[in-house]
Amino acid sequence: MVEYILAVGVSFLFSCIYDLNINSSSSLGKKQDYRFAVLKIVLAVLAGFPFFYLQARRNELGADYQLYANEFVYINSGSGYVHSDSGFQELNRLVFFFGGDYKAMFAVVAFIQTAGVYSLAVSLGVPLSIFSLLYFLTFNYLQSFSLIAQYTAIGIICLAFSLMLKRFYVPSLVLLVIAATIHSSSYIFFVYFLFYIFLAKTRNKVRLSVLFAVAAVIFASVSSKLLPLILKNTRFGVYYERDNTDLNSTSMIVINMFIVLLMIMVFLIETDVRENVCYNFFFSIQFIALVAALLQPVVPLMVRMAMYFSFFEVYSVPLVLQKLSNKQLQSVICIITLLAFTAWFYLYPVAGNYYQVIPYR
Repeated sequence: MVEYILAVGVSFLFSCIYDLNINSSSSLGKKQDYRFAVLKIVLAVLAGFPFFYLQARRNELGADYQLYANEFVYINSGSGYVHSDSGFQELNRLVFFFGGDYKAMFAVVAFIQTAGVYSLAVSLGVPLSIFSLLYFLTFNYLQSFSLIAQYTAIGIICLAFSLMLKRFYVPSLVLLVIAATIHSSSYIFFVYFLFYIFLAKTRNKVRLSVLFAVAAVIFASVSSKLLPLILKNTRFGVYYERDNTDLNSTSMIVINMFIVLLMIMVFLIETDVRENVCYNFFFSIQFIALVAALLQPVVPLMVRMAMYFSFFEVYSVPLVLQKLSNKQLQSVICIITLLAFTAWFYLYPVAGNYYQVIPYR
């Protein structure tokens, strides 16, 4: 556990330095813009490196460690059971082509994930210190030790969204296609890509967000019958046959409910955010996370989709804090949120130690 606390501490330190430099950037002249941009990148890399390092050098940590280690051999030998999607298989072959083994593959996916999630945090301009803490306290970082393909796809999706925010739409779309080949459930994020385009162009962003939420609720009402038909001929069909509705997390319902209510509160008290593209975009993701979490008891494997959307809470919370103009309220919400996540992290580890990662090993 000590090495994890140390990693979080080092990451938090460089994240704080990053935030301090961002806040003082207005005093820099145009001639210093290039140096400032380089400094931002260096500090962001240093903030993310401790997380990357621990994940890259993992020693048989994670419930799926042996599964993915075996698959690396099977994929490159042409024999043996392979459960992963085609894009992830090609990534394994690429690592093997350059002389790497399965340990190198774990390092590559750790790099993809870390680079992706930090690039989106930087593009959003949210407080990196809060993001770094939440990345760990929300259990997303430790969870990624096991759900390897899914979190590799999340890293690519985050990088795609980072480019999307800068209006590099074609490269962003290409990355979303790659993410979908890495983990096929990532196809859902094409909808969000289109949603962002419409958000950026429409004059009434709140109305579009409400319509999106209504459509999500309507889809949710028929999802228990519709999703099995959609996924019947995919590799997830076998999981549906097992009817894994017992896989669910009450914590995800509570956490997503809290964040949705928090974002609604900011909608009501901060008029500027109502037409803010990024805020509406992440609010919509957070709303879907709540819907998916509520559907867990009735839709098999919905817990995995809830995990996908819930991941973006690491951006939604810092975004809320960033948009609050009342500094006292901002500080109170920040302290309460971080204390709540810390208490949850300590009191409610994964039941049965399913993910098999320190500190829950």
